[in-house]
Amino acid sequence: MLRRSGAVAAGFLLWTVLWLTANALFRVGFPQWYRDDGQALGLMPFVVNLVTATIVSLLAGYLTTRIAKTVHAAFILSALQVIVGLGVAVQFFDVAPLWYHSIFYSSLYLPTFWEATWHEHS
Repeated sequence: MLRRSGAVAAGFLLWTVLWLTANALFRVGFPQWYRDDGQALGLMPFVVNLVTATIVSLLAGYLTTRIAKTVHAAFILSALQVIVGLGVAVQFFDVAPLWYHSIFYSSLYLPTFWEATWHEHS
């Protein structure tokens, strides 16, 4: 139980650190993608965020499954990511289109789940 909890915490921490770092780097590296208030301009920042979320979710799922040695911890991580993601989305719902929010939540759950399942069977 303690191993699973630690694995979920590690996966969540990894996802959060990588996500926040990537977003900060994108804002510094590609300022033309954002207005001064931080709102995204055009399609590119949304696409890059979706790809980033997918990659980061795969890494978090891998780490979680590797530490816990069971896929169940990755399911818990996925659920936690979606719950927290929905809470954050309420705050930022008006700055991104609906399609982005829908795909983003899938990029939280599905890659984590797929990575964990693949890792368990390999």
